[in-house]
Amino acid sequence: MSRLFFLYFLCNSLFLSVYAQKPVFSKQSGLQVSMQAEPPAGPGVKVSHSEHHRGPGKTSIRYKSNKILKQGEGQHARQKGYYERDRDLGQTFTVPDSGFYLSAVTVKLADSLFAGANGAAVSIQLFEVSGEAVINDNGTTSGQVVHWTTGAWADDYITGEVYRSLGVFSGAVLPDKLLPQHYLRFRFPARKVFLQAGKRYGFLLMFDRMGHDRGMALASQNQLDPYKGGHGMRREAKGTKPVPNDYQNSTFPPFAKRVKLPPTTNGFPDVDTYRDFVFFVEAE
Repeated sequence: MSRLFFLYFLCNSLFLSVYAQKPVFSKQSGLQVSMQAEPPAGPGVKVSHSEHHRGPGKTSIRYKSNKILKQGEGQHARQKGYYERDRDLGQTFTVPDSGFYLSAVTVKLADSLFAGANGAAVSIQLFEVSGEAVINDNGTTSGQVVHWTTGAWADDYITGEVYRSLGVFSGAVLPDKLLPQHYLRFRFPARKVFLQAGKRYGFLLMFDRMGHDRGMALASQNQLDPYKGGHGMRREAKGTKPVPNDYQNSTFPPFAKRVKLPPTTNGFPDVDTYRDFVFFVEAE
């Protein structure tokens, strides 16, 4: 091997090594969605969580142009003076003993569906998850912190995890009439994403564009982490601490900047640390 070729090989290898460690952002088309009354079943379903509750503590994805400034009445006292925050929602999960090419991800709609969600364009961002989760109690170890439970754990959030984007898949358009308690099944282009055995991954579901009353609740279970292989997660507004009476602080940045904001379990007024959404991950 000549010295010149060796130097070229070494430099090229170093470049590829550094590049591979950087977060990946690529937007790909081909995502498709269908609504169905029953969840997916059979050997193709590799990871799932199907339990949920229909009581308080629900949460929604939203991207509203008519955000409400909360006045703090009744159960919303903690939110007084804050605008509703734009929000993406999703779930982390652990792949079982055999890896597979991702075929589809399914979530379940809850009861609160707003007209602006009908016919809206949506995308899914996929992540590889690493690091060890550490619970931060948010400085509250006793007392009630949210209206729907008396537990001080309800504002805990996770640190220590790293989310590396594997890409954003777009092209899906929601049905013209969403139905509560139905399932949204998102199909990915064939053989685009391989999920390795034993690794953790995650997905975020998002509205592509802002719209009037654009929001929909996803079915979930929020009671001290019922699914042990992962947890719910979200991305809110600018990814910063909420600011009272600040509409812009509650609004997403442009799409290209938005998808570079890492997910978290921390949010306002609720968190996803112990929440698990209804979800099904299918293999090809």
